Amino acid sequence: MELLQFRRKRRRLKKGVLAIIIGFLFVAVAAMLAVIWLGGAEDTLKKGSLSAEKSYSAVVIRSEKVVTTEEFDTADYFAADGQLVEPGDPIMNVYRMGFSREITNSLWETQEEIYRAQLAVLGETRDPQLRAYDDSIRDAKDKLSSAVLDGSTALVEKLSGELTQLLTERNEYLRVYVQETEALRALYQKEADWQETVDQARIRMTADRAGKVSYYLDDFAVVLNSDKLNNITSDLINTALKKSKTAKWTGSSRTNAYRIVNTGEWYCAFLTGADEKMRLSEGEEYAIEAEGYGEFRAVALRSFVSGKYVVNILKISEDPGELINVRAITLKVKIEADGLIAESRAIRMKDGVPYIELVQPDGRVNMYVDVLADDGRKAVIKARTTEEVQIGEGTKYWIPTRFSK
Repeated sequence: MELLQFRRKRRRLKKGVLAIIIGFLFVAVAAMLAVIWLGGAEDTLKKGSLSAEKSYSAVVIRSEKVVTTEEFDTADYFAADGQLVEPGDPIMNVYRMGFSREITNSLWETQEEIYRAQLAVLGETRDPQLRAYDDSIRDAKDKLSSAVLDGSTALVEKLSGELTQLLTERNEYLRVYVQETEALRALYQKEADWQETVDQARIRMTADRAGKVSYYLDDFAVVLNSDKLNNITSDLINTALKKSKTAKWTGSSRTNAYRIVNTGEWYCAFLTGADEKMRLSEGEEYAIEAEGYGEFRAVALRSFVSGKYVVNILKISEDPGELINVRAITLKVKIEADGLIAESRAIRMKDGVPYIELVQPDGRVNMYVDVLADDGRKAVIKARTTEEVQIGEGTKYWIPTRFSK
């Protein structure tokens, strides 16, 4: 009987010890989970590099001037679209509303009459300069006829201006060498009357700066201009992206004549989400590719939060080429980032700006950073220019866990 009681006591003792052990284990696991889920760990920044590449829908922003004039519906074009001009170069003549091309045709017919009368006085004499004028005028008429048949309004206007100029130059050349007759005197007066009518309606327009001429204009040439960079918003960029294919020939606007585009400065702007860690870093150089238009080098301007997005702007100091008439592009942005490496999960967001927590003797402090590259595990960062605290290799920072605040 006594033996049986002893065995029962041993069993009770074993159960008590087991309960204590389980209790300790429970507390230890709970503490460990608390550290894992609610705490974090220290680490140090290290030097390193990462490459990053991403595509965006972007808008092209040019340094350009939109030149306006009185209302017009007819014009002569002397500079081709995309042509480089210098200050003082003739761009175009516009004719005030109400002017008819029939007046120009009457002037041409009178000039042809003068030419026939001049030839009658000259007889069979033809010098090389006169033959050159004849060939140029014949060629201009053929091109003009083809343009009329093709329905190319812009080209018709340009070639009409060239033909008018050639006819005037030829007549002026012959006046020097052909003796004036009564018939010629009457024709000269008739020409002068038609010319006066044309001159009263005509406004001569010349370049006031160097650049490329463009006769195409969309609704954003004024608001998306280099002198309005501080006024750009995410809404404006989104609207421009949606309406990117609405550029029109300036002649259809009645008052917009042309643009002169700076060939040494233009910009690209695109949006990233306000919660995206990676965005452009001010002063950093990027390799970019405008899909279908070429590759360029660009420098980032300061990015800023606008609504639910961050506006990113790149400055390019190269000739935009065909992009003088393009508003929306697919932009590929590449960077080989060298700098300080941190764990990606250490980077958090506040008011749309990335930051890390620095570990200092008196506690942790937030430091706002630019994320140059991020592969999901590691990120290359640098302190934003507004930060006063210096960071470098070996600087301690905090890696929070999932639920830490």
